[in-house]
Amino acid sequence: MLTFVVDISMKTRHVHIILLCILLLAGCKEKEEFVVEGRIAGATNPTVCFVTRHDSTPRIETVYMKEGRFRFTASSKSLQPVIIYFERGTNWVTVWAQNGQTITLYGDVNDPEQIRIRGNQVNNLLTDFKQEHKNTTDTALVADAEDFVKNHPTSIASLVVIQDYLLGNAPEETVEACLNWIQSPAKDDPLYQRLCDEILQLE
Repeated sequence: MLTFVVDISMKTRHVHIILLCILLLAGCKEKEEFVVEGRIAGATNPTVCFVTRHDSTPRIETVYMKEGRFRFTASSKSLQPVIIYFERGTNWVTVWAQNGQTITLYGDVNDPEQIRIRGNQVNNLLTDFKQEHKNTTDTALVADAEDFVKNHPTSIASLVVIQDYLLGNAPEETVEACLNWIQSPAKDDPLYQRLCDEILQLE
């Protein structure tokens, strides 16, 4: 009788261990993807297209909004840009995401520049910069963009600011100076090299 009880106890222990392993594996699996979800007003077409990269190959995937809400999942071990197209591609935004993160969007599809994007440092910094400079003159915007890069030399957000606000708007020497301020990990991102190449082509 005693032996029977021990056997049951051992079997129960094994079941608990198996269940624990399953839960741990499930937890790891959840971290192997990122989530982009949003609540967008003003859309006349429910189709939302996402462009991501998988092994350097562009991948296009589609989800559909319901009552202005959408949710998308994908996988990337490193921080990568995700381009989101609304209204059959006439309006779009770019978010930055990697596995384990949930990125949220909130705003109006007719004013994509002011859609609030949150979920990590890069998105937060870029959203704050756009919000703070909605009605800023070009001259002041260039100066503030320089200050932004100087204050955030390790962030990919600075590369985006250089690309969107300085390249083509500021003198070449200003853009070069900003690129010289960039440090790793931003300096290791492919966007850094593309910006350097564009400056070389302008010379």
